[in-house]
Amino acid sequence: SIKGNKAGETIITVKASEGEEYAPREITIKIIVIPKTLEITWSNIGPFTYNGEEQSPIASVTNEVSGETIDLKVTTGINAGMHTAIASIVGEEDTESNYKLINNTISFMILQRDITISAESDSKVYDGTKLENKNHKVILGSLVSGDSVEAAITGSRTDVGISENVLHSVIIRDANGVDQTNNYNVSKVNGTLTVRAKESVDFETRHLKKLTYEPKISAADPLGDAASSALGLGPAGASLYGRRWPPRLVNQCRRTR
Repeated sequence: SIKGNKAGETIITVKASEGEEYAPREITIKIIVIPKTLEITWSNIGPFTYNGEEQSPIASVTNEVSGETIDLKVTTGINAGMHTAIASIVGEEDTESNYKLINNTISFMILQRDITISAESDSKVYDGTKLENKNHKVILGSLVSGDSVEAAITGSRTDVGISENVLHSVIIRDANGVDQTNNYNVSKVNGTLTVRAKESVDFETRHLKKLTYEPKISAADPLGDAASSALGLGPAGASLYGRRWPPRLVNQCRRTR
């Protein structure tokens, strides 16, 4: 018997044995070994979100020849957008040629990374100079490690009032300075600039000392100095229309007080 253990075409020449009078001297035989078909199974097909690293679906096969192990490699994608993953066999050349892969390509998506960036807000008391703040901050989402934001902010205010601190544009770069903005879905938020009126007198009512009028009362003046003066009365015992203040009235005034 004649065997072939590699996919492809093999030519074998067979010579007739001595003494076989009518047999041909030589016979040529062509043997064709067809590659075994393997179907790729895909998993973890996405969609993925941009993370600055290579990403792809996972390819696997299960019906290889007994005793052989098939290792696969898959093309990957990094940036946001549509990509095509292609699976292929890695290893010895014979292994690759002995198999034919089907369903070995698949499309997958890498989504932009969501992020919200805001211009900083600021405030001060009016002093005749411009209030500006060119700073920014990430308020939702996150940057990939090594990426940083360049923000163009135009806002200023001098007079008393409130105005927007406008975040006009954003550029995101990686650690090598390469623009990665297209890999992000950026939402921009404006800040506010507030100039408050300057107080004319720095005065707080809690610093006031409470003053209470406390009239002096005596038996000689039962209504108090101010009241007696207002009524045109003199001290107790003085006459009013020719009459003197009796002690009983003096005591009654005390109880009323």
